[in-house]
Amino acid sequence: MSMNVIILAAGLSTRMGDGGNKLLMPIVGRPLLAWTLEHALEYTKSIWVVTGHMKTEMDAFLSSYPVHLIHNPDYGTGQESSIRAALSVVDGPLMILPGDLPLIRKADYEECGRHLEGHLAARPFTREGAGHPVALSQDLVMMYRKDKSTRLRDLVRFNAHDFYQAGPNVRTDVDTKADLVKVTRMLEAKGN
Repeated sequence: MSMNVIILAAGLSTRMGDGGNKLLMPIVGRPLLAWTLEHALEYTKSIWVVTGHMKTEMDAFLSSYPVHLIHNPDYGTGQESSIRAALSVVDGPLMILPGDLPLIRKADYEECGRHLEGHLAARPFTREGAGHPVALSQDLVMMYRKDKSTRLRDLVRFNAHDFYQAGPNVRTDVDTKADLVKVTRMLEAKGN
């Protein structure tokens, strides 16, 4: 069973260092966000994208995808504001992830969904730490909506969740130019 997927695409991309939007930067011939979107669309047709920084450009890019848009006017305050904006309108069960994870595939979403069964949340991890996507039950979404002071990561950690071992795709994000080079090589090696 597929579920809603929320992709966080509102950030300032400050660690990339060029003032633009890293999600619109080309990687192996298309924007970084295109990789994340297209892999998510292999899993579900119910995708919500949270925008903020460079809204006009993001909206233009996203207009060719069958996604729902949520604009976060408070994107400059950090990722939690985008999570709040999304979870105020999207019901669970759902999965949520940043838009800079181009290696997450349909199988990664499916595995996360299986681990959600019987839990309030599920999250993959590797030796390096926690990964994405994070799966949330409707009960946890409702708890988050009621508790305006607790961050989602803390709510997941302090409630019945399933952290499960996963491969490196779940942590391979693009925050810096060095990350961009690394992920480009990985995508080229996989033949896209």
